Amino acid sequence: MGIRPELISDLAVWLIAAGVIGARINYVVQYGDEFRDRPWTVFALWQGGLVFYGGFLAALAGGFWWAARRNLDPWPIADCIAPSVILAYAFGRIGCFLNGCCWGFAVGPDHPLGVMFPAEGPGGGMHPLFREQLAGGLVFRGDAHAHPVFPAQLLSAGLALALFFVLNWRLANRRWPGQVFF
Repeated sequence: MGIRPELISDLAVWLIAAGVIGARINYVVQYGDEFRDRPWTVFALWQGGLVFYGGFLAALAGGFWWAARRNLDPWPIADCIAPSVILAYAFGRIGCFLNGCCWGFAVGPDHPLGVMFPAEGPGGGMHPLFREQLAGGLVFRGDAHAHPVFPAQLLSAGLALALFFVLNWRLANRRWPGQVFF
């Protein structure tokens, strides 16, 4: 594509930093009540709490700013990194599944794809899904796990992986700058 690899390496540092900051800001805005009593935990990234959309928008703005500062056309660069972005999203969704967040809708106990998360959350205390289902009457105090839910995170990861292959194919066959990104 005629893009020097060291430019992409330099850009990656900016995109990762902007992405993490934007993802955290989005999370803090969306779940601000969690930080009301302990505002210093806004910086506790190791406790989780990132939202992809905020990270994507901040990285997008950061990438355009970076390209403008170097007088580069941003669209070929955006095309070049688009497959990597969707692949990273797929891995992030697998992380959501492993963390037990972003769960899907409740399914029957005999549903072949139903997943039961433990009643205790990853950080101790009651798992948010269990708390939600307890309030809705799907589970009872003392149950070992939540009612089965559809693994939306894994479906999303699978679809993102499929999109990764489509974007890679489109990258090799693109007709105009920006096509793969869009």
